[in-house]
Amino acid sequence: MSHSRSLLLISGILLFRVPALSASQEAPTPSETASNRVVIDIEGGDRIHGQLVSEDDSSVVVVSPILGTVTLSRDRIERITTEGSEGDPPVDDAGADAAADEVADQAAEAIRGQFWCERFGCAYDRLQLTSDGWRPIMELRPNQLFLVSLPHGPLGTTQERSLVKVCRERLWTPAGMRTLDPLDAKYRGRFVGPIRELDAAYHNGTVWPWLIGPMAEAWLRAFDHAPSACAEARMLVQKLVDLVTDPEAPALGQLYEVYDGDTTPKPQSPGGCPAQAWSIAEVLRVLVMIRGCESAKA
Repeated sequence: MSHSRSLLLISGILLFRVPALSASQEAPTPSETASNRVVIDIEGGDRIHGQLVSEDDSSVVVVSPILGTVTLSRDRIERITTEGSEGDPPVDDAGADAAADEVADQAAEAIRGQFWCERFGCAYDRLQLTSDGWRPIMELRPNQLFLVSLPHGPLGTTQERSLVKVCRERLWTPAGMRTLDPLDAKYRGRFVGPIRELDAAYHNGTVWPWLIGPMAEAWLRAFDHAPSACAEARMLVQKLVDLVTDPEAPALGQLYEVYDGDTTPKPQSPGGCPAQAWSIAEVLRVLVMIRGCESAKA
């Protein structure tokens, strides 16, 4: 799969129209009699390339290099063709790659044009529809880290480095990433109070530990996995690593769902679930990445 196809998937439903299908719970093993590479044409003009796993009167199971293992309903399928069969030319993978490259380049250009804020050196949070058209909203949030942390992002190196520096300076805390810039009028620095207060703070300043993963990975990518970038990424995640192993921590061996956004005058207090899977999973994932970077540069 070309890098541009990855960008198409990353960019979401606006760029890659996926037909109605359901993911299989377990990937079936292709049988010897049903293991051909096929092209499946679906109503609406969509097409799937993949390995035919099984089929019956109601459905077809195929493994696609892009979509994974999927089950397609027979009433949606217009035609199934074996690749390279007599009378049907092989699929032009080079042509498909070139077409995907072109769309990916258009998508990247659109993202840079619509979401990049030159004034602040980072990305707008979203576009809001007004009577005059779409207006960019300047709220500094960690969502933009995925423009850099995911492979084949749309930004240039200068933009990537500026973005991660802004997020590092204004959103990073030892316990994770704030969900909103403290300078924003909507910022809530403490995750305390009745449910309405908690809900108001949850996406408006409260720290999420799991976002340290995209932050550290974005830093590594922006600075080419250099030794200094590895050292900075480790520093970013170190406090959370210490919390997992500290016998005095409130949840030994685990990490909370959220922490306060404010770091002063009193320390950040944890909140939400005391053993949140996505919090500890991202710390472990990025720690493995950092160690790999350190080993490669040693």
